[in-house]
Amino acid sequence: MIGGQHVRDVTIFFTLYLLLSLGPFVVLNRDVLSELSETVATNTVAFAVGGTALLAVVSGLFLASEGVDRYNQFLFAPTDFLSIMVEASFIIAAISWWLVPELSMRLETPLATDTTLFVILLCQVPMVLFLSLMTAVGKA
Repeated sequence: MIGGQHVRDVTIFFTLYLLLSLGPFVVLNRDVLSELSETVATNTVAFAVGGTALLAVVSGLFLASEGVDRYNQFLFAPTDFLSIMVEASFIIAAISWWLVPELSMRLETPLATDTTLFVILLCQVPMVLFLSLMTAVGKA
C-alpha cells in the first residue's frame, strides 16, 4: 500500500523536476510549443504515447519510493560531497530539457533532433543511476 509519505515524496520530486525543466522550456520555446500542442491535439497516437509515458514515469517513481525519499533528503539537506553529486545529477537532468537546445542555438551549432534527444537522455543517466541505487539500498 502506498502511504501518504510516499505520495508526498513523489509529488515533491516530480514537481521540483517539472519546475526546473518545464518552466524555462515553456518560456524559451513558446513557438515550438504551439506547433507541438497542435500536433498532439490532432494526433491521438502522440497523445496516447505522451500520456502512457507520463503514467509510466509516475508509476516508476511510486515503485522507487524508497529511493525518491532518499533523493529528497539529499536534495533538501546536502551534507557531503556525495549528496552534492546527487543534487547536481538531479539539477542537470532537469535543466537539460531546455539547456541542451538553448546551448545548441547559442553556440550556432544546430544539432539534429535525434542528437539533441540523445544528449538530453544522456544527461538523465546519472540521476536514474543514483535513484536506482538509493532504491536498492532502501529495499535491502
